[in-house]
Amino acid sequence: MAFHTSVGDIPLTPTTLTLEPVEDAPLQQFIPTANYGSATELPLSTYLGRNSRGIFRFDLSVFAEVGFVSAAVFSLWYDSWLQNNPVGEFIEVLPVTSKDWTELGVTWNSRVEPSFPWITPGGDYTVFLSQNNTIPSAVGQRIQFPITEYVNRLLSLGDFSCELLVKFRVEDQAARKTAVFRLREYLDPAFRPRLIIG
Repeated sequence: MAFHTSVGDIPLTPTTLTLEPVEDAPLQQFIPTANYGSATELPLSTYLGRNSRGIFRFDLSVFAEVGFVSAAVFSLWYDSWLQNNPVGEFIEVLPVTSKDWTELGVTWNSRVEPSFPWITPGGDYTVFLSQNNTIPSAVGQRIQFPITEYVNRLLSLGDFSCELLVKFRVEDQAARKTAVFRLREYLDPAFRPRLIIG
């Protein structure tokens, strides 16, 4: 996959660019006013009243003059699971609609705790242009979500902040299931979240 740029009338060769989040954080329903912006892992969970989600922000300003990409893939490293194996469960990636959250202020209840609550606790999002994928049977691999249409929509609007909320499609399950993913603060960059643009 590749995007094409030019300098004057001289076309540049196709390029693939990998971005890391500029901000990310887990959101924990059980402790709804706690911020976990410095966490290195995202324990994504589905459980009665104790769901957890993840929120991510990528800076697309490098594409301001390009205006279009041929492919965009959001990628998370699936490290391990806890409690009950979540194999086969659907994970959703949804565009965030309230985009003024901060990594060190965001909580389950608020964009910035405590002054700026979400409209809906757990993060405001839209299902429009959302994507999903299933959790594989084996850990130690990447789970990928194609979000090309969403990225191109942002670029067409001059919005260079790609913000994503990640959650189990079916939450509040009676048997707790947790999939553990790496976040941008993780020491080894090979396992951090990525947005691969082509």
